[in-house]
Amino acid sequence: MDFILNEHSDLFSEYINSFDPLWVRKEQKEYFEKTLKGFSSEIKRKNIERISETIIDQDYQNLHHFITTSPWDKKDMNEIRINFMREHSNSYPTKKAILVIDDSGVLKRGNSTEGVGHQYIGQVGKVANGNVFVTSHLVSEFKHMPLDIKEFIPEDKTKTKEEQKFTTKIEIAIFLIEEAIRRGIKFEFVVADAWYGSSPNFTDYLEAKGLKYIVSIKSNRNIFYKFPNDLKSSEHKISELLTLIEPDAFRPLDIKLSDGSNKKIYFVRMDLKVKGLSGKRRVIIETDRIGDWANAEVSYFISNATELRDDTVIRYYHRRNWIEVFYREVKDFLGADEYQVRSMDRILRHWTLCIVTYSMMQWLQHGKAIKEFVKKND
Repeated sequence: MDFILNEHSDLFSEYINSFDPLWVRKEQKEYFEKTLKGFSSEIKRKNIERISETIIDQDYQNLHHFITTSPWDKKDMNEIRINFMREHSNSYPTKKAILVIDDSGVLKRGNSTEGVGHQYIGQVGKVANGNVFVTSHLVSEFKHMPLDIKEFIPEDKTKTKEEQKFTTKIEIAIFLIEEAIRRGIKFEFVVADAWYGSSPNFTDYLEAKGLKYIVSIKSNRNIFYKFPNDLKSSEHKISELLTLIEPDAFRPLDIKLSDGSNKKIYFVRMDLKVKGLSGKRRVIIETDRIGDWANAEVSYFISNATELRDDTVIRYYHRRNWIEVFYREVKDFLGADEYQVRSMDRILRHWTLCIVTYSMMQWLQHGKAIKEFVKKND
């Protein structure tokens, strides 16, 4: 078994010290550092019990109290983290950054955990029992940083929206965008997948706010187009267009993925009337193969960023891949999905500490802290 030394490390000092305004008692800072060490360690399970067993001479109850009920505010902790990364980290995305909205699920058994419901869980690609969280991220070509996380509570069909205070994913996404704007975070475009892009409420909000966007839309989104047997422009699913497009209309494009590999795709642009949107819109259809539509991966994008070339729209959208990297790392390596608490407040405290740990590791990776620490202790 690997153990974690129960002592202070100068390597993390600058980052750890930035959170000092949160603490009302001296020992809170000590438990904070221990928690971050626990989440960033190589132990296989990152729940409170496992972390406390791994830290030498660490009492479980005290660590449990710090993570779940100790008087610190998770929103304030997140604000400190974001401000620190903006001011002190080379990992903060600045050049041509985009704001990405996405969501992620965590599988859970039973129904005793707050917010659990039978809903789509991305990690298994189907409807299952679990929690879902909507998140926002700042992303540039080579850098990415999580901003905010907010729970999505499934609708209770036995109650009215007012009784349960139900909030849709679209409403949560808009709230997260407003949070980024409130902080003065600079971004070129809002990027989101088809769950959000297919909602007229979402795109209407972005346009009313004067924000430019690149979003995917669902394959069953209706468009108006004159098919060969139509007397006039009629309503069709956008996926029906595939059979009308000549193969040589598609242009090849190499996309660099977040793991450094390249992916060849093919795309074509059409200007279409999309149901629910005013006027004609640029629609870009992307596929990994031409003609074999039954086995092809096909995506449909719309954007109001008229200054961008079609291939640039696609490249910006594929920067979303960094968010998949974040979800994989924060769950697989930091244990964000291994919480054993039941209330949503405690679940979000757990997630917040994992994200704070994630940013600390980004700061160490891209900054000077490790080099200075090695030089000092050489």
